[in-house]
Amino acid sequence: AFRVMRLQDELVTLRLECTNLYRKGHFTSLELAPPSALTTTHLKAEPLTKGTHSSSTSWFRKPMTRAELVSISSSEDEGNLRFVYELLSWVEEMQMKLERAEWGNDLPSVELQLETQQHIHTSV
Repeated sequence: AFRVMRLQDELVTLRLECTNLYRKGHFTSLELAPPSALTTTHLKAEPLTKGTHSSSTSWFRKPMTRAELVSISSSEDEGNLRFVYELLSWVEEMQMKLERAEWGNDLPSVELQLETQQHIHTSV
């Protein structure tokens, strides 16, 4: 029982260390950036609805899938952790874009913006 408790404590410690490394941006690969690395220069104020009415969500990227991240990682645990950080980064990016979005001056553009934001909230 003591050995199991010691191993569980060690696992928790390693997970915390790993989390701290990812938050500080010390990745084994440069493909992912921590959410704190997003700056305002990356996300300028712009309309969410670039293009036509039908492509209202084409302005935002989709997060990488878990399978993609596991395949580029050295272990499944690292891939899972990368997936969590990818999703967190994506959600923060979407929040920043929504906050900086321009609503427009006329009713049709405001309605289109509202529809786009509702779709994004559903995606998140």
